[in-house]
Amino acid sequence: MRTIVLFVATACIAFSQPFGWDVVSMSPGIFCNDMQFLADGQHGWVVGAVSATSTMHGQVLATTDGGSTWNNVPYPESSSVGPEGVFFVSADTGWIVGASGYISATHDGGLTWTRQTSPVSRKLHRVHFASSMVGWITGGWQDGTSFLVLKTTNGGANWQDLSFGSNCYSCEDVWFADSLHGWITGQDASINPFIQHTTDGGATWAAQTPNLPTGAGPVSSVCFPTPLIGWASSSSIYQAPAGSILHTTNGGDSWYVQASTNMHYNYYLDAPDTAHVAIISTQVLSPAGAKVFVSTNGGAGWTSSALPTFEYAGGCQYRGTNVWTAQNYGQVLHSSNNGSNWSWQHYAPSWNAIGWRNETDGWVITGSNAGVGYALKTTDAGLTWTQDPNCPGGTKMRWVDADHGFTLMEGNSAKLLRTTDGGANWAQFAIGGSNWITDISFPTKDSGWACGSNGTVRFTSNGGASWTAQSPGVSQYVSGVSMVTSREGWIYGGYGGAQGFIRHTTDGGQNWVAQSPSPANHFTCGYFLDNLHGWLGTYNNNIHATTDGGTTWQVPGQVTHTYHQDIIFASPSTGWMAVGDNSDEGGLGYVYQTTNGGITWTPEFTSPWPSGVMNGLALNSNGNRWACGSNATLLRNTESGIVAERPLPDVTPAALTAAPNPFRSSTVLHLSTGPLDHSTTRVYVFDASGRLVRSFSSLLPPLSSLTWNGTDAAGRPVTPGVYFCRLTGAGRPAEVKLIRSRKE
Repeated sequence: MRTIVLFVATACIAFSQPFGWDVVSMSPGIFCNDMQFLADGQHGWVVGAVSATSTMHGQVLATTDGGSTWNNVPYPESSSVGPEGVFFVSADTGWIVGASGYISATHDGGLTWTRQTSPVSRKLHRVHFASSMVGWITGGWQDGTSFLVLKTTNGGANWQDLSFGSNCYSCEDVWFADSLHGWITGQDASINPFIQHTTDGGATWAAQTPNLPTGAGPVSSVCFPTPLIGWASSSSIYQAPAGSILHTTNGGDSWYVQASTNMHYNYYLDAPDTAHVAIISTQVLSPAGAKVFVSTNGGAGWTSSALPTFEYAGGCQYRGTNVWTAQNYGQVLHSSNNGSNWSWQHYAPSWNAIGWRNETDGWVITGSNAGVGYALKTTDAGLTWTQDPNCPGGTKMRWVDADHGFTLMEGNSAKLLRTTDGGANWAQFAIGGSNWITDISFPTKDSGWACGSNGTVRFTSNGGASWTAQSPGVSQYVSGVSMVTSREGWIYGGYGGAQGFIRHTTDGGQNWVAQSPSPANHFTCGYFLDNLHGWLGTYNNNIHATTDGGTTWQVPGQVTHTYHQDIIFASPSTGWMAVGDNSDEGGLGYVYQTTNGGITWTPEFTSPWPSGVMNGLALNSNGNRWACGSNATLLRNTESGIVAERPLPDVTPAALTAAPNPFRSSTVLHLSTGPLDHSTTRVYVFDASGRLVRSFSSLLPPLSSLTWNGTDAAGRPVTPGVYFCRLTGAGRPAEVKLIRSRKE
């Protein structure tokens, strides 16, 4: 079966898949830096970037329907400047700012951007406009001593540098209630919080007194719905009580602490009027979590609710009863009832694990920083994936049979989630202990092991309901546990590049016997096909293997990159490894294959974006192999792993073109697939998050065409912008970049 896949993207990315991997979903998992909605609550934008030391990908997301759909806005600096701030005065006119003095403006909703001349090369962080002509920018970060302020009175055709003073560390936020009254906030050179106020449009500034408790960090966010009434928030791990919510009713002449979130990071707030205020609070230190604090009576009373996922926040907007927040991994969360309930609108998470209960039913889960319902499920062997409201997140997923499955919420207070009815319901159990738990193994529905830091190994005989400690005889980090029966299995781990260990048990963990790897690398992942054949990944390129149950271990081969995340084998000769590289190499992710038991490894897939580590691998019972990782990456390879050792056929490259391109109403995809059989071709159209927008099926000859009229399954036009069309399963892959122009 040949497939045509259309992906929404900000640029034409060359996905390298010479060995038959199909990209089921992929979207840059950006670190969201700013968010804005117009007053109508329909038009909104999120900006951010994902980066490693040597590579970076910036992204701008936009919605015109309150976030029901988010699409990529073409961003010309996607590979050089990560956007920090965004502000639109209308559906068409807006600005984004970023590092090295970057300023860019659009007057057609983001289809095209014009670089504006900046008077500084400093980092620009926030932008705010009082009208389409008058606006301000602030920022700086340990790159000067002045309070950074830029101003324009002609829509950005010219920017003035109005920076002032000599004792600034960073400016975190800027807000103007009108063309004269404005505030900038942040930290001064002594790392104390500051609020500076102007009443003449930025010509002069005067310091205001935040009146924060001792230990306060920066005033992170500020918002004034009128020139007199406003709110601000503080962020600090040293302040007690943490998370002050500041309020003023006289333009900031006096500020007082109206309430406290008791959370360390309160980077974003929004007050659309004098009654409604929302603050997003995140804490990655114990106890980790994220909450929204909402007031509907001007701060006289506050309600709070937990967010279902918690990463660093990248924005907060409050319109009517709707609240939005953006988080790391390109996540946009929405509440339609003042923050009481939340749902994903857009996401590009780091998928941590994938698991199959049978040939057709599988799940992909997004980590321990996500609550129940933030996982995807398929019931048709992976053709379609939808959010599962019952499945918990986690970092590991193990299935014993079609009824019994487990996921791990890793951490110092780790939890095991168990289902006994094929995933319809999940029960939660504490694994116990205070050490970090990182892996689980269940050879039967009752017998299970968990492992982690400081030589931790814990055992359950009742499916996770209760746990007892075992003594493996090591004090190092136990990275993984692989049990092939309820009696026999292995643990492995270490520290850094060396000091690794392997322990073997044949009595259910009552005794763990040392085995002797050479060299003693730090082992990070493992897979045992049976009680004889096993493989271990490491922290330093080596792959270790045994064919006699660990009596002897050898290093048959290596892979280029060092972060070995997962490894699976379909036979003693054929296996795959999920790998990431160092950040100075780009922070990319890879899938390798071996067909000779680990002697040689061939890279089959390379992620196109930084921070793209591949995390999990799985085989379902029909022989298809799957991989998942960062940037919402979900891969499928339907070539049988058992017979993958055969030479690949010499196939004719496919060709894919489109005309017209750019197009307004429709475009014709011209497909040349070479001399292959005329099997049914399926066409899928996905949105930016990998969700299915439109599908087609037809019988195509080797040379044919397909018309796409730019609509979704319901016949609604998709948002103008850049799209990415990809033809796979017809020889070597072919790709074409499409641009849907705005209608006249």
